[in-house]
Amino acid sequence: MKKTYADGWHTISGYDCYVESGGVKRGIVGDGADRHTAYPYSGDNRLNCWSNAAGVAPGTLRAGLARGTYSMR
Repeated sequence: MKKTYADGWHTISGYDCYVESGGVKRGIVGDGADRHTAYPYSGDNRLNCWSNAAGVAPGTLRAGLARGTYSMR
């Protein structure tokens, strides 16, 4: 059974993420005075760069963060 997320703030792999329409739009990283807004990015090994992946499914982001193919920047 597929887990669905309601719109709003959720903790995904230790990051506070804002989910809207089933996709992660942005998150917050850091602690204390160093907290700032971050966005999900996916890595592309062919181009050796990171691409904005706003709207990615929370499960995909969680798995990608574990593998190292996604990042919150």
